[in-house]
Amino acid sequence: IDEAEIAKSLANSKNPYTLMWGKLVQLGYAPNKFADSFAIAAGGTPLYINRTKTYEKEGFTAQEARSKAFDDFRMLAETHQQSSRQDKVSNIQKGPMGRFLYSFSGAPFQMAREQKKSALNMINGRGDFKTELSKFIYYGAVQNLLFTALQQGIFALAFDDEDDEEVIAKNKETRITRLANSMLDTSLRSSGLPGALIAMSKNAIKKYLEQNEKGYKGDMGQVVGEVFNLSPALGSKYRTVYSGLNSRKYLLHTKKGAAEVEAKHGFLENPLNQANAKIIGGITNLPINRLMIKAANLETAITGNEGAQAWQRVALAAGWDKWSLGFYDQKQSKPSSTLSRSEQAKQSHAKRKLAEIERQNQQLDSMIKSKKNN
Repeated sequence: IDEAEIAKSLANSKNPYTLMWGKLVQLGYAPNKFADSFAIAAGGTPLYINRTKTYEKEGFTAQEARSKAFDDFRMLAETHQQSSRQDKVSNIQKGPMGRFLYSFSGAPFQMAREQKKSALNMINGRGDFKTELSKFIYYGAVQNLLFTALQQGIFALAFDDEDDEEVIAKNKETRITRLANSMLDTSLRSSGLPGALIAMSKNAIKKYLEQNEKGYKGDMGQVVGEVFNLSPALGSKYRTVYSGLNSRKYLLHTKKGAAEVEAKHGFLENPLNQANAKIIGGITNLPINRLMIKAANLETAITGNEGAQAWQRVALAAGWDKWSLGFYDQKQSKPSSTLSRSEQAKQSHAKRKLAEIERQNQQLDSMIKSKKNN
């Protein structure tokens, strides 16, 4: 929707720089349009073939059957995918408030409208009840689940090869909770302004309780971030700048942070450069930090560092971020070179204890065998 409106507003400009900017915007949307086109074609081809055969059986000529089948295919595609058609966009989306609060919500709004239509049809006795019920469930739960699960990389649950059952259970619970919360937010926000306010309040209260439990270590700036998330654009800017400022504070005013800066010699790997890029990107809208993150993700996908598994490397190369893929859910043990002296001493003591227990077990086994032989 945004791409279509921007392209339309810039198409008649006589300013060459404005025209160039419009072309760049259209080019930036090209990968998304390509992916949508592929999804529509892959899912719609069986429908188009089956509808063509159905209309031919009803007595239409081959040309008429194909034409009617393509019309059906196009109408369903416009309903299921994000559409810039004015009759597929609600009034709240077209107004100033909608542009401010409902960015990136084209498909959820369309699903909410279809769900509302099915509910009204069932209440008023219109159409087939089973058909309307199936549409209500599909748009309200199934499609919402598929969109959110793919967005968050929830397929990690199926491919994670972690051996520790406790870690697996914890990661699974975290990802499922995150998935359920995102699905609820999608349903609430697509219902209009009251739903968006409820979603924002819910998340702000939840974040406040989480941070309040941490005592003086709690970060109430994250609560403010949830309030800004009422507008996706403002929320994104706030999180980017706030994250950059916190990173600079840690890197410049702690010994561990200074050590991290000294240990990273490359431009992309330097955490201070990444923090500065976040602040600049959040304020100016220049995607410097995004470019650095993408480059770092591709480096991890190619080299396999940070303990990346095969499926995670493929997902990183395809565009998923490290957070969604669970890189930060697993607490990996620190190498001995990064441990403090007290931690190294405790580790050495534990190793000696294990070795002593193993030696005693071996002695006990040898005594048991000798008694059996006697």
